[in-house]
Amino acid sequence: MSAKNPHPGYARSLLALVLLSAGIVGIGTACTPSPEETCNKLDELGKKDPAGFKLSMGKCMARMSEMKQRDPEAYKCAARTVAKLSSIDTALLAVSVCDPGGVGAKKKKSAED
Repeated sequence: MSAKNPHPGYARSLLALVLLSAGIVGIGTACTPSPEETCNKLDELGKKDPAGFKLSMGKCMARMSEMKQRDPEAYKCAARTVAKLSSIDTALLAVSVCDPGGVGAKKKKSAED
């Protein structure tokens, strides 16, 4: 057996389980953190990372602001989830799960490509 995850959807399934067990999914009336607050939380988590994750605040602010304009529900999901997490890896995974088609996502090739 290899060291890789047992199936391709493992990370998303694990994150969904974590979010459900933490009661984060379905927050209805909670205030949504601003892009600045979300990026500050990501920066804080990055500084705690043993591998020394460096966050570009400018890029983070641009991405969060763009996401908020393009897809407010994806932004709410990402911002509210990041606020509850304690590791940069999990926080970045949460952002990608909340906004799978967002900035930096790999585009699927069409049959015409």
